[in-house]
Amino acid sequence: MAIRRISESQLRPWAESRTSLHREIFSSLEMEHIRRQAAQLWDALPERRPSNVRFGLRGSLDDEWILDRIDPLADVSPFFRDLAMDRRLTSIAQECLGGDVILMKEKLIFKPPGAPGYGAHRDGAYFCDAGPGEHEMLTVALALDRASEENGALKLYPESRRKQLASPPGEARDIAESALISEAVFQPELEPGDAVFFDCSVPHNSAPNRSDQARRGYFITYALAKYHSARSRFYDRYFRELAAMRRNGPDKEPCFVIDAKGRKQVIDPDKRLAWHDCVSDAGPGEWRSVSSAD
Repeated sequence: MAIRRISESQLRPWAESRTSLHREIFSSLEMEHIRRQAAQLWDALPERRPSNVRFGLRGSLDDEWILDRIDPLADVSPFFRDLAMDRRLTSIAQECLGGDVILMKEKLIFKPPGAPGYGAHRDGAYFCDAGPGEHEMLTVALALDRASEENGALKLYPESRRKQLASPPGEARDIAESALISEAVFQPELEPGDAVFFDCSVPHNSAPNRSDQARRGYFITYALAKYHSARSRFYDRYFRELAAMRRNGPDKEPCFVIDAKGRKQVIDPDKRLAWHDCVSDAGPGEWRSVSSAD
């Protein structure tokens, strides 16, 4: 069966597709600086190992464990916190969501050569426990490197956002890949500085990186500002869920996170976390609403 593709010119307006593509939000010079900051942050963060839940753990195409992302990072990187709150991004988010926004979550995906793709899912299935509905938050995928089919660029299925799609065995929050075979896919090639915005009802996935270069992307999720506790609620559940999944992982030791002040906290999957004990102050930028009146 031939893949049905949605071209850039065929993408319907946000009100219909809940997806929008924006080219050259940041200049090539700015993107060079952003890439340097990403590399420096990766090198600077301590204890890069599977039991540190700030790092994403994946199985590579060579059946080896790899760390492929930092999540969250606004609390340990003022640079990436400020980037997430840049008005060139937040103004688009405000227009799409119809109100002031807060930073709900963020992750820096490095996707090195050989890294697997991400399975099909809707963000709403993972995020709505934090409070906002699926149309009250959105994610922006900002390309740090060129994103193509070869290196596993993001694939979105905007025409399928209202459909009931089957889940794979064992994870009701995900979507079976077989359910998307006949669905129209939007997979734009992105240059550094381009960004795709999509709300949490849009199914999406990605393929492995089969190139010889990393495909880095900064994924930022905004929520309407009235959900001021969404960030802490999300990361409380997220860290505990990761700790439960990894307790018998490669390190064979309890999971932990290190905050911006260098404090290490062991995570008990069965106990609620105190947000600021776990990921300490990101400064006023983390919690402030970004208003068109600013």
